[in-house]
Amino acid sequence: MKPKFLRSIAALWLLCGLPALSFADVEFPLVQALCYLPFGEEGPLEKNRISLTIQLNYSNVYSLDFEGIGVNDMEIPSLELALRTGVTDSLTLELHTRIFSLTGGFLDPAIEGFHNLFGLPNARRDRYERNGIHYFYHDRFHYTDGVSGAGPLVLSACRRLTRSDHQTWAARIFVGIPLFDRPGLTSDRLFWGLGLTAENKWRDLVLSYSGAVTRIYSPDWLQEESLRSILYFFRAQVSYHRALIGGVLKTSPYQTGYFSTPALQLYAGYRLSDRLELGIIEDLPPLDTTPDIGFYLKYHPF
Repeated sequence: MKPKFLRSIAALWLLCGLPALSFADVEFPLVQALCYLPFGEEGPLEKNRISLTIQLNYSNVYSLDFEGIGVNDMEIPSLELALRTGVTDSLTLELHTRIFSLTGGFLDPAIEGFHNLFGLPNARRDRYERNGIHYFYHDRFHYTDGVSGAGPLVLSACRRLTRSDHQTWAARIFVGIPLFDRPGLTSDRLFWGLGLTAENKWRDLVLSYSGAVTRIYSPDWLQEESLRSILYFFRAQVSYHRALIGGVLKTSPYQTGYFSTPALQLYAGYRLSDRLELGIIEDLPPLDTTPDIGFYLKYHPF
């Protein structure tokens, strides 16, 4: 298959809106339990090079189904680890995992105050005590105390398709292997998918975007639920010097109901050095399957 034809297929895919690989996954347990997508904007490494990325995330999650079938009210600190190694100049093998905790946190008063100051809706946050955990869905699970866990082990291979002075295309294949099974937090079923990433560079200005399609399977605690078997992801990012801004879209596995809407996020970050980056993440309407606000700190020791 010729590179020009590959680029045409990729451009058509992205223009059609198939969502993609994100700089970091959307921190929303009800969706993330079924599919964890940890991929960043990084392309293939050079041969024999090894890279480790450590990312700390902290998110305030609040999403209420007004019919009373589910509530997502918590704060989530998580640690993501990514180990990548260049097997050849065009092929990189990757390993990702995630450790997380559900806590009551401390951000509720600040968020409610911000909403009140600017006349934004609080979506009946007054139903629940501040800085607490209230997480349930139908009668499948109900959490009110802190809990920790680990996500799946995600194995992937990233291969460079084309490269020029200003443009690079790469493809990914990945599989998520479950480590634990806990309703609402993790699944005992694997997931797998295919992805495509691209980067255009003009001196200090870099435009990157990516797309992926993922096949998921329903865990035992959602056997009676009507789920989509395919999820899509889309990410677009612009960086200039050390600053960056981007957007993320992730579809929901739920076919009906309040939590069936896609996740939309904007994020902005700043690279303090070649090894350290920090940023903030803000959700966009419909606001049903995203954290209200999140923060991340990314470190590349090598």
